[in-house]
Amino acid sequence: PKPSTDIAKNIQDLGMTAEDVADRALNAIEAGAFYIVTHAHNREMVTDRYREQMAAFDRQTSDTDGDAYDVNTVMERIFGESAPARPLWARNKP
Repeated sequence: PKPSTDIAKNIQDLGMTAEDVADRALNAIEAGAFYIVTHAHNREMVTDRYREQMAAFDRQTSDTDGDAYDVNTVMERIFGESAPARPLWARNKP
């Protein structure tokens, strides 16, 4: 895209090229990555968000919940061995 202002041009000139972002994204896709990370400086923001989410779990859930309300566990209790397969992200869960 054509920068419309000097500020936009400076940002575009100093930022990562679209080709670099595309290369990183394609490499991650080819490697089967679920998350695609192109800018390392976002790590701190993601870490902060993760901490906020974990604090929300601590405030809003009980340690006694356990697997009682886990959808996959409930499905296994209802359907036994014929329960639908867990999604890939949940298959490593004990």
